[in-house]
Amino acid sequence: MGEKIGYCPNVKEYKQNPDGYKGSITDVCTIVRVAITGKQNSPDLFTIMNVIGKDKTMGRLDKFLAWVNR
Repeated sequence: MGEKIGYCPNVKEYKQNPDGYKGSITDVCTIVRVAITGKQNSPDLFTIMNVIGKDKTMGRLDKFLAWVNR
């Protein structure tokens, strides 16, 4: 997902060539984490998504995307 929009999927590669990308895969993961939890730091994201369920997870992502695209 991140590579398709210009983010490097490999942190080591990104550090060697930061000008070749918008950011690293960790940046993409942080965006997803904030979209789902509202925080930059949280417990394991996979566990959180399982606890809140698919519908709530997708709803939060949809809400985030609507905010970004406004």
